[in-house]
Amino acid sequence: MCVYVVENAVHAGPQEHNRFRFWAAIPEIGDRYLRVITLEDKITIHNAFPERIQAMILNYYPETDSLYINLSEQPSVESQEISEGILLDYDADGRLVGIDIDNASNKVDMKKLILSRLPRRNRKVVLGFAQRNPAEGFQARIRL
Repeated sequence: MCVYVVENAVHAGPQEHNRFRFWAAIPEIGDRYLRVITLEDKITIHNAFPERIQAMILNYYPETDSLYINLSEQPSVESQEISEGILLDYDADGRLVGIDIDNASNKVDMKKLILSRLPRRNRKVVLGFAQRNPAEGFQARIRL
């Protein structure tokens, strides 16, 4: 798997101490990303571990006209309103985990979802729309 990640990385870059890091989705572990760190030669593997990267989930709730963009599986412990009706949610470590947009239909076009300027190495974009209960609104799942 590590060699696959180095050879098929969707993202790669230098790291401190003359090491390089590579990421790729691995089907055998549920399309989770594996991060592989190599030495300077970009061949000798230093370490590897799965990333905790989640699919971005957009949830629209028509009964409150709110759109929630879920960026992480981590729970929100703090929110900050950055503009009227737009809140950023953070986890216990201060990482952004979600964006809440109140009165969403007045702020964004709810009829379209456009994905633009995605990295060319991404091999697939999965869009799935589901409505479990009409009162819950629509949910769009995006996995890169």
